[in-house]
Amino acid sequence: MNILKKIKRNEQDGVTLAEILIGMAISSALLIAVFKIFIQQQSAFENLNDSTLIRAKGRLAIKLLSKEIRMAGHGMPKNSGIVAFDSTSITFYVGGVSTTTPPGSAGTKAVASEDTTLNVVNATGFSDGNNVVIHDPALGTTEFVEIEGTPETESNPNTIPLKEAVVQDFIYGVNSNLVTVTAYNTVKIYLNDKNVVKTVDGQEVTVIQDVSSGDGLSFDFYGAVETSAIEKVGITMKLIDPTNTRATINLKSDITLRNQQS
Repeated sequence: MNILKKIKRNEQDGVTLAEILIGMAISSALLIAVFKIFIQQQSAFENLNDSTLIRAKGRLAIKLLSKEIRMAGHGMPKNSGIVAFDSTSITFYVGGVSTTTPPGSAGTKAVASEDTTLNVVNATGFSDGNNVVIHDPALGTTEFVEIEGTPETESNPNTIPLKEAVVQDFIYGVNSNLVTVTAYNTVKIYLNDKNVVKTVDGQEVTVIQDVSSGDGLSFDFYGAVETSAIEKVGITMKLIDPTNTRATINLKSDITLRNQQS
């Protein structure tokens, strides 16, 4: 009789405290595991999203930089577009407004040494402080000068005043009856900490942000040691998401400089 009472009492007692604690521990472990999986999935999603964004930004950046450097030497005499270069910077000229001297007969001077004024067909667009290149395309003669004063656009021919006198003669030949006069800008692109910076005649602007400090931009000139020998430029860029350093992208591009080709 006593044995039957004990059995009934055990059946009525239900689960023990130990069993409850074990159940809670298992539930907590499962909850923690689920939470960790959620965090990992969320982190993976964020990394994927950040990587997608940085790739898109990188492709746009390399396209922009390629376009800028491809302009090196535009409007300038052949092989005079590159000014200076090293592994993280390139400086070059980009031609702007252009005109010619009035046509002349063979043997006459389009521009004479010691001239402080240039006679041109049209001086519109030129202004005080412009850097200018005088060039005879037939003979390859070139001289760099600077404008000082206001160009005259009402006279015939128009005139452009110079800061210093020209040092050489530009003489018309049988196959050379004009000399070009072109204003140009000096452009420099270089790595500055975590930015790619562009200067135009000394005026600075950041064109690309969030590049890797120290190795975010590099140039390859394929063995060229003289500026006139540069015909192709290799660009390597590394961008890093500023809020997620695991999201990075490395990009490369080769640019053929048409105005530097022989």
